[in-house]
Amino acid sequence: MAVSTRFPTTNAAYSGAGLTDPNNAHADDGVYATCDPAKNGALGTSYGTFGFDSIIPAGATITKVQIIYQYKTSTTASIATSRTKARISSVDEENHDNATEPAADTTITTDITADRAWVRNDLIDGTLEVVLEGRRGNSNTGVTFSYDFVQVEATYAASYTITAALGSLSETGQIASLLFGRKVTSAQGAFSEFGQLAGLYRGFPLTAAQGSFAETGQSANLLFKRLASAAFGSFVETGQTAGLLFARILSIAQGAFAETGNATTLSRGFPITAAFGAFAETGQVADLRQGRRISMVQGSFAETGSAANLLFKRLIAAVQSAFALTGTASGLLHKYVVVVVNGSFALSGHAATLLYIVLVQKEFPFSFKIVRQKSFDVEIERIESMSPFVYRTVARDSSINKLYDLSEEIVRTKAFVSSAKP
Repeated sequence: MAVSTRFPTTNAAYSGAGLTDPNNAHADDGVYATCDPAKNGALGTSYGTFGFDSIIPAGATITKVQIIYQYKTSTTASIATSRTKARISSVDEENHDNATEPAADTTITTDITADRAWVRNDLIDGTLEVVLEGRRGNSNTGVTFSYDFVQVEATYAASYTITAALGSLSETGQIASLLFGRKVTSAQGAFSEFGQLAGLYRGFPLTAAQGSFAETGQSANLLFKRLASAAFGSFVETGQTAGLLFARILSIAQGAFAETGNATTLSRGFPITAAFGAFAETGQVADLRQGRRISMVQGSFAETGSAANLLFKRLIAAVQSAFALTGTASGLLHKYVVVVVNGSFALSGHAATLLYIVLVQKEFPFSFKIVRQKSFDVEIERIESMSPFVYRTVARDSSINKLYDLSEEIVRTKAFVSSAKP
């Protein structure tokens, strides 16, 4: 289930002259819309344009609707009643009255689910209105109603399959979620999800062919995804928290993948592939953990942030391209194979470490650099085969133009590439 709570953006007088300063009820800010009804009289305003059109997807099932508003009265000595109700296509629904006469701001939550069999079209702009009305009974004591805000909260469930062919799909709002969706497809179009909370959960394929996928919000998460792919397009995930967790395959063909945010994490994803494109992960904390394979064919991989870490990777490959890892702490730990063919690999930061590299393969020309605070650049001159599984690595220190052994032997079972000076 997804829940969306929305403020109105338009209003019109409903009874009498309506509320004074009715726009003040468009936000929860301590500024009031007011009314002073006459004895046995009423003053009210109808509020609309809540913006559910772009929040609730077509085909969604509406399971609950509530009106939430906050008000107070100037006296408890009158006969004061606050009334609210929904209007659908200018037809009034049931009245819901509150006669408590609160002296301080009080939030009233009114469940109107039982008023009708709600569908998405009942909530769209131009159809849904909500009335706030102050009513004074048979009392000679005047009373002022002060309304701080009004909003509508809708709970809904989305369908499983969402498809946009030769077009686009967008989901926008405070909470934008696709839950338990089996397939989200955009062919020759675009998919975008925007909101304070943007979540795609347990959906098996996410595909954008000749288009793009974008997820943006305070929390942007792709959880338990089996496949996220963009062919001839791009995938972008941006937000305060951007996480791709338990994704089996992340692939971009002739496109790009970018994940940006305060915390960017790719955890337990098996392959991450960018063919003829690029992969970029940027943020305060940028982590790729327990991924089995990271490969770029004629593209590039870049991971940048305060802490940039690649942990427990089995294979990192860049063919005719580049791999860059940059940050305050840059670490490649427990890596099995690092491969760069006709390209370059750069590891830069205050602490730059390569641990347990089994085999470094190359085709010339090829540069391999480890850059630290005390600038120390290493270029691999050649890798000499001593035996089927033993290699002698000859490197050149570019600062003094001198050859030396970077390591005596690199063996298949356990090897260590150090940055010891010659």
